[in-house]
Amino acid sequence: PEDDPEAAGRMSAAPDRALVAGTGKMGRNIGLHLARNGWRVAWLGRDQERLERTARWLGRRLRKLPDEAALGFFCLGDPELPAVDLVVEAVEEDLQRKRELLASLEQALPGPAPILLSTTSSFLPGELHPRLSVAHFFYPLEYTGLVELIVAREADARKPVQLLERTGLMVLRQDERSAFLLNRLLLPLQNACYLALEQGMDAEAVDEASAASPLCPLEQLSLINSVGPKTVAAAAQNYLARMPAGEADAYEPLRRGLAGEPATSANQPMPDFARLMLTSCLHALEQGLIDGPTLDTALKKLYGAETTAAEERERLNM
Repeated sequence: PEDDPEAAGRMSAAPDRALVAGTGKMGRNIGLHLARNGWRVAWLGRDQERLERTARWLGRRLRKLPDEAALGFFCLGDPELPAVDLVVEAVEEDLQRKRELLASLEQALPGPAPILLSTTSSFLPGELHPRLSVAHFFYPLEYTGLVELIVAREADARKPVQLLERTGLMVLRQDERSAFLLNRLLLPLQNACYLALEQGMDAEAVDEASAASPLCPLEQLSLINSVGPKTVAAAAQNYLARMPAGEADAYEPLRRGLAGEPATSANQPMPDFARLMLTSCLHALEQGLIDGPTLDTALKKLYGAETTAAEERERLNM
């Protein structure tokens, strides 16, 4: 209660114990980042052998930290889980799987209810759990230093922002309109890549051309392959489902390409990827989904942008 000083003090205290539910590369990276920033971290997985591999992997990286940095490694269904202040759900991008895990943890964890974060790259908070926030981290955290935070209500933002900033991360606050904006900015580029492939263009040439924008000098097909086409497809499906029908229809080449459907052949000029990326950024700015300085900083940290949106607009005379 707001009029209870003792309760207010407990709420404002920085959490220091976390449970990371997931032993994939993102769960490992987040847990390691928390441990390096003073947290005591436990990991939860479904498979004992995978947990043991995770323990060995982390052990090689936590040698310089005190033994108490790790709270332990637990299998889903273990009767005695540790009391924690924070739960980070980091399992595969499957709505039902995430819902079931969060519901089971709410029943199994002892002590006061922890802060709940999901690392989902496409589901909104309310789709997963009524008191959850989405923390869309970008791998690897030691280089990107960036997380998109989506909260169901503004009142839910204070504690997640505090704890994430406490670990040195730049927190990009978002609502349901702007959710996962940094991924969504790339959809026009990726769609153009698959359209070019359908029109018979060489994949290597398309990939190289897709890095033409100084706002995002990354080869898009290579980026998709590094993340995993199935992972990108699952996220893109949810992004497109929230678009107006007419707008989403334009992204059929992206959907087909990520699904591995056969390409057609009708040679066309190479897409102008630099203009596509700038148009995507300008649209986000005009819609009020992000401000200019934040966009420029995020693009530099995440995609290695070599210029600002304003400078690129002047260069392309748009």
